[in-house]
Amino acid sequence: MGMNITRLGVVLAVALTAAAPAAFAAPASADLDFSAAPPYTGWELRHENPTEPVVKDGVISFDERTQLTIAAGSPWLAVTNERGWAVHTKLRVDPATPDAPACDRDLMGHSGQVGLVATDNAAPTILGFNKDLVCLKTVDRVINLPMNTTDRAHAYRVEGKGTQLRLLVDGREVSAVKDWTCQLHGQRCEPSPMLMFATGNGARAHVDHLGLTAE
Repeated sequence: MGMNITRLGVVLAVALTAAAPAAFAAPASADLDFSAAPPYTGWELRHENPTEPVVKDGVISFDERTQLTIAAGSPWLAVTNERGWAVHTKLRVDPATPDAPACDRDLMGHSGQVGLVATDNAAPTILGFNKDLVCLKTVDRVINLPMNTTDRAHAYRVEGKGTQLRLLVDGREVSAVKDWTCQLHGQRCEPSPMLMFATGNGARAHVDHLGLTAE
């Protein structure tokens, strides 16, 4: 689900173990509508394939092994689990993406998957997309929801606060988690804020919106 499985694993491991930076005082948000080609302020775009992401008619098309990650100056660096947050995107998984297994407890994901990783100062949350399902997972929970992600662009939104998560698809709540926990070697997780959109091996996606709110 990342530029490659090894790189994504390293990123998540660092996020889980690093001390969180001091949060900013005020809520903040940022939205990308992809009306222009990159670069994008507050984001870093990387790809490990010969194909540059293509922007056309307000939609950016990601080929496999491409990663869009927050950079210095991103409002997400202000996020705290206590105040809450939201991430949202509108995308269509390309039908040429290969079939992939359902999401599992492996935070690194699988080939053929597209992923949005949102880490606050308490735990990582992953929204994963296969051709035939969307999944919501954190360290101790995996929820797979069958749906066609290739027929058209769907709007997805994940909200987190405390031990609660909520997933909305096209404006309708489809799943919720109320009591997740995150521990690493018996200790409470204290990760650094991180937000990343990524395509895995063979996966392709067409995105016309990506946004975040750090309360």
